[in-house]
Order: sequence, then structure tokens, then C-alpha cells
Amino acid sequence: FSTNSSSTTQTSARPNTAAVLRNALASCPKSMRMPDPVATFSAPVSHLAKAHSNLAYLHVVEPRIFGNADAEGSDKESNDFVHALWAPRPLIVAGNFTRESALEAAEKDNVIIGMGRYFISNPDLVKRWMVNTELTPYDRATFYTKGAKGYTDWPFLVEGNKL
Repeated sequence: FSTNSSSTTQTSARPNTAAVLRNALASCPKSMRMPDPVATFSAPVSHLAKAHSNLAYLHVVEPRIFGNADAEGSDKESNDFVHALWAPRPLIVAGNFTRESALEAAEKDNVIIGMGRYFISNPDLVKRWMVNTELTPYDRATFYTKGAKGYTDWPFLVEGNKL
């Protein structure tokens, strides 16, 4: 787990009490491809829910990514156990969502969907989803490189939902 704050980033398992009021946690239980992530992550999530119920949110990555590649998750690979332990607190889930799967999860599971890679190649992602138009594929080869290429040189939609 790592804790995130608007003013600091902490990596200790027990952040100071003052910082907890503005912090959140991010984790990738099933994306780690552990033999039994439920056993490993249930205890800290349960503890956080009881001892630090004022955390802003918990953020988990669904098992539809594997390192630098997209992967198909299965019904056996799910972070649903985190949602069950953390509810009704805010939960952000990320990991290779499509427009349809994001809408379904947000409505069915009452979660917030985090998008990353597609926001890079679609700076107007929200508009594209509102008009239900195709996304521009991201270019993984340009991730974490110097310069604007692959970060700020992507086209925006214009009138008529065309690039």
C-alpha cells in the first residue's frame, strides 16, 4: 500500500494522525498475481476500514493489466472482496475499463472509475464518452519518455465528433 496526500506522500504503514484526514490508499491486490491476495489484503483493508474510517478513499487496480500489458481478467480474479470490506466508503477502481464496463461498474458497484492511459491519448476522454465515439489508442512506447510526443500531441475531437 502507499498513501497519497494533497501535500505529502507517505509510505509508512502508519501515517501520522493529522495526515490521515487528507490521505488515501492505492493498491493492486489481484494485479500482483499472488497465489492468495484475498488473504494478504483483507487484513489491512479491514483494519483501515475500522481504524481509519476517515480516509478519503481507497484505490485499487483491477486485474485487467499485467505489468506493461493489458490482460483479460477472469471471474476468479476480482477485487470485489475489497469493495465488500471497504463499503460504503469511496472506492476508486482502475484497470483497462472501456466506456461500457466503466458505466456498468459505476452504476452496479457504486464505485468511482479511474482512467489513466486513455486520458493520455484522449485529452477529451469525457467528451468522447459523452458522445460515445471511438477512442484514440495510446502509444505505450511513448510512456515515461522525455518531451511532448505521446503526452501533449494528441488530437481533440472537433465538431461532428471527428478528429
